[in-house]
Formats: sequence, C-alpha cells, structure tokens
Amino acid sequence: MSDALKILIVEDEFLFAYDMKTQLSRLGYSLCELVASGEKAIEVVKNENPDLVLMDMNLSGQMNGVDTAREINTIRQIPIIFMTGHADTDTMEQIRRLKPLNIVTKPITARTIHNLITAWQQAAF
Repeated sequence: MSDALKILIVEDEFLFAYDMKTQLSRLGYSLCELVASGEKAIEVVKNENPDLVLMDMNLSGQMNGVDTAREINTIRQIPIIFMTGHADTDTMEQIRRLKPLNIVTKPITARTIHNLITAWQQAAF
C-alpha cells in the first residue's frame, strides 16, 4: 500500500520494537527498519523519509531520544510521538520543549499509537 503512513520506530528494546512493528503493519502502516540508536535513526530519516517517528527516550549509542529528536528536526520537521518509561519531571520537560505530537508512558500498545495517529490525522483536516 503505497499511500500508507510510513513510521520509523526508534527503540532499544528489540522485542518491544518488533512487536510494535508487527502490530502496526497489521493495522496498515508502512514501517521503516527498526533502529535502536539515535545515530541510526538520523540515517534512516535522511534515506527513507518517514512521515512519523515513534521515539524511545533511552537508546543505544551516544544520543538519547531528546538529542535524536533535536537532530531530526534540523533535517526535517517530522511529527514525533515519544514513548517513555521514564516519566520524571525533568525528562518530561525536556520532551515537551521539543513540542512532540504526543508523549505516552510505557507500557503502550499499537492500538494506542493507532488511536493517536488517527486523532492527529483527523485534526490535520
């Protein structure tokens, strides 16, 4: 389906990322390769041009989710949904400064992501 929304999942927990990718694919979304580091996420954004990014806060590599989102925004303005298990005040403030599409606290399901995407798309029209 060529008009499907293309999503990049940036998540260092492989089983969670794989499950999310599988479920979102079943819901009709197109998924980029799974990436666990901010550095790889930036490379994928440049090469695959995703429509939406699902971003974890803790990542493999040198960059965290906030650093990665900042860098992505210098390349292209892409809506980002942060998925975090670290909902402390400082982390939430760092994320909010980036004006993400949404912030969700883990555990999270693909159905929840689907509902957020649907609401975002409806608000855009």
